[in-house]
Amino acid sequence: MMEPRAQKLLAILTVAIVFGVFLAANAHLVPAAFTSMPADEPVRGGHR
Repeated sequence: MMEPRAQKLLAILTVAIVFGVFLAANAHLVPAAFTSMPADEPVRGGHR
């Protein structure tokens, strides 16, 4: 069995790693979404 202190540290490290991976994925996806947006062209004859 793990000591309570070691278990708490492992839990905190696991949460930190998962959160870091989540932030890294979002940091990659946000610029990719902006660079892949189509050009904003005017629409003739009303609504889209």
